[in-house]
Amino acid sequence: MGEIHPRDAERDTLDRLIAAFGLRLTPRVYWQRIKSKPVHGIYWSPAYPGLWVLDKAFPESVEWYDGTWLQVRAECSAPGATVTANGPLLTAEDIGRLLAGMEAMQRRESGSAELSPLEPNLVVSLTGSSRGRLRIDVRVTPDSMTQEHRFFFDTDVAYLAGPIEQCREILRRFPAAERVPGPA
Repeated sequence: MGEIHPRDAERDTLDRLIAAFGLRLTPRVYWQRIKSKPVHGIYWSPAYPGLWVLDKAFPESVEWYDGTWLQVRAECSAPGATVTANGPLLTAEDIGRLLAGMEAMQRRESGSAELSPLEPNLVVSLTGSSRGRLRIDVRVTPDSMTQEHRFFFDTDVAYLAGPIEQCREILRRFPAAERVPGPA
């Protein structure tokens, strides 16, 4: 079996994202505020306006912990405010837990679901009512040490089908990494 160079694997991942979400390279410039590896391009999805792709968080990593992080651009908007957070904010496991919670809500086995990753920049709580209503509480911030931003949205539990399918697609493209036991 041939050897896969990390840069080749990163390019393959980007190609799969471009195909899956119809991403387009944008002319936007990435202004580096903290020291990081270079960003070679910024991609945007017309079909999913809140989805932006910069790069995989740790493309060279072969370690489970580092390799499971996803580079995310989360943008939440409501009249009068838009807040964006970027970086390795979520893992595939975080997406998997949110998906399981939303599926349980859809089957009426649970009244809530949550995205609560280790990084505090993006937290989402979904709470259903006995009448089929859904309250979405989004906490998003680019700087969790100095800022807090919170948005509330009300909708119907029937609208979970779209986000459930989006989570499934993310996990198809970026399956949760298997933990390999270390030496005894």
